[in-house]
Amino acid sequence: MGAAIFLVLLAIYSAGYAGHVYSADDISSLSVGWSIAYQGDFEARLDAWTARFPDQSNTFGPAGEVYSKKGPLLAFLAAFVYRITSGAGLPVTPLITTLNLGVTAVAGWLLFNLSRQAGFGPRQAAASALAWGLLTPALAYSRFFFTEPLAALGLVAACLSALRFSGWAGSFGAGLGLSFAALARPAALALVPAILPLVAPRLWASGRLLGFSLGLLPGILGLGLYNAVRFGNPLVAGLSPVETFSTPPWVGIPGLLWSPGRGLLFFAPAALIGLAGLPFAWKVHRRLAVTSALMVLGHLVLYGTWYGWHGGHAWGPRFLVPALPFLALGSGPLLGGWAERGPVFKAITVTLPGLSLIVQAAGFLTDFNRAPQPRGSTDPLLWELPSPAWTVPLELLLRGQLDPVWARHGLWPVPVLLGGAATLALVAGLRNFRGRLLVGLVGLALTLAALGYQIGVAASETAPHELGLAEALSALQNQVRPQDAVILAAPYVQTWLLDHYRLPNPTLGLTEDSLRLEPRFRLTLSRLLKPGGQLWLLVQGFAFPDPAAELDAELHRELCWTGPVNSFGGVRITRFLVPGNFQNLGVQAAFGQSLRLRASAWDGTGVLAPGDAFCVRLEWETGGPDGPANAYVSVQVLDATGKLIAQHDGPPGAGFDQPGPTVIDNHGLLLPDHLTDGTFYLTVVVYNPATFERHHLEAGRDRLTLAAFRIKGPAR
Repeated sequence: MGAAIFLVLLAIYSAGYAGHVYSADDISSLSVGWSIAYQGDFEARLDAWTARFPDQSNTFGPAGEVYSKKGPLLAFLAAFVYRITSGAGLPVTPLITTLNLGVTAVAGWLLFNLSRQAGFGPRQAAASALAWGLLTPALAYSRFFFTEPLAALGLVAACLSALRFSGWAGSFGAGLGLSFAALARPAALALVPAILPLVAPRLWASGRLLGFSLGLLPGILGLGLYNAVRFGNPLVAGLSPVETFSTPPWVGIPGLLWSPGRGLLFFAPAALIGLAGLPFAWKVHRRLAVTSALMVLGHLVLYGTWYGWHGGHAWGPRFLVPALPFLALGSGPLLGGWAERGPVFKAITVTLPGLSLIVQAAGFLTDFNRAPQPRGSTDPLLWELPSPAWTVPLELLLRGQLDPVWARHGLWPVPVLLGGAATLALVAGLRNFRGRLLVGLVGLALTLAALGYQIGVAASETAPHELGLAEALSALQNQVRPQDAVILAAPYVQTWLLDHYRLPNPTLGLTEDSLRLEPRFRLTLSRLLKPGGQLWLLVQGFAFPDPAAELDAELHRELCWTGPVNSFGGVRITRFLVPGNFQNLGVQAAFGQSLRLRASAWDGTGVLAPGDAFCVRLEWETGGPDGPANAYVSVQVLDATGKLIAQHDGPPGAGFDQPGPTVIDNHGLLLPDHLTDGTFYLTVVVYNPATFERHHLEAGRDRLTLAAFRIKGPAR
């Protein structure tokens, strides 16, 4: 019957498959997985924007790196999928988001086996497993790329090992299970006291304490090494000063239990059945009942005092999800002998699961992001009744605005097929072995076929802006060099980039809806830049240049823009040169009354080769009736006959306001590949962009020569 429980849950979970991710937590783990697979490090480089906020999923490393605050296990699993699909053209994110479907179903199967191992009957064990899998937020979290299902799996596996295997092996397996949970959610290490009653009542005599400790080592050492590599200290996980256990327990614990916006009783009323059944579980297996109670209590105390007890952007009390299998353990014993119970008991045990199923269906079949999310632990959304956190998804459910792949595309045969698979799985539990095996295999085949079809449909979904991104990315891949760096500033397309971006170059993903730069991002940015290299900026949805965009302003102050912008359906690519050591050219001049050139320098030399690139830095003193707004600076390369070879035009300082009396004005120039040996001249012209009338020097000339250089060598 355990296999049947797994198949039932997997078939039902597959009906909620959406093929995309939902929150910054999801994307943070995906981004780290991408970096492990393709960059060989632990940076969340394609999801850097949340590092700006102290209570978000990412943070800054000591040298400006961007790291995730999440446990590493989910990221490593994502990295595995990235690697096995690399070069195969398979849809990565749609495949990765199937992970928790199987993880949650396996957790239900292990819970069934844990109940049986404790001495519960098969129907009681099945009731506990189905209560966990269908009547709690575990149903919704099966379709999210969160760490809670993995943590639940590890905790249930730890308890099952402690009961299933005697002596040293059982305690060692319990430690490994807790290590697994800790690598998913490091706070699971605080639950060691909850598992100790199961590990051994005679710790010293049996040696089980040693086995349990050895089993914990992979989790402790793994987390310590992960932190040491990133932050230089095994005890530092990147948490900000605001992320502390600062919530009074009389606020956080009631919030987790009965607040309308996150409370367990609003999102899973059937939890009352499990709670009422724990005394019955005590009669069957006392140590498991004690561990179950400690698991639930431990999660309540641990997360009820956490500064963000509500779990942020989430569905229901997500921090309690790993503890809910142990609360569900009481459901089976309480429901035993249901047919002989009185009418009041029957009414309660039908009504509460029914309400739970309706609420969980709303979170399972709709996009919870469409409901308002709390902005802090004191947000009225958490406490007002009714709370939009669960009433809005209910309204979406009633209106038929569903989120799974089959619903988005009107593929109604898919849930029918999955319903048939779940029915076959239930039937498989009632037949002889051959019949169970045959019917179970048919049910599994139907489930995998329906899931695989939905994965293909999800992979084929293309938003209009993605066409421009694909074209821009193709152009970028054809031009970027190994020593170059890339900045991706494309809001709300992180998952698309995680699916399609494969350049090995140093990369920073500023995927947000503004180009503001957190001061520490300047350190992050400096890590990308190598003197003499190039920086490519891929931006979606922003004008160029945008004087209000701090990123554009920063790049124009420090780097040298090379000129025309390539645009692909709202996506632009801009190239900057990273200057090397500037050499003073010693040229000063005045262009009319509006601009005075106070200093000039370049990072070129007296001899260059065809195809070379170099930076020119001019320092202007602005003023006069024309002003810099009415002037453009053109830096040009001319041959010996005065023929224009290369140029770069723009307003002084690219039009960005700069502090101080002078304006730093950088220009990047690219020499054509076809040039032959000869002498060339670097010159400056200032003109009115509206009339193209040139500003004159004091001697009456309209062009200033900064330097002469030679071209020597074959075209590259």
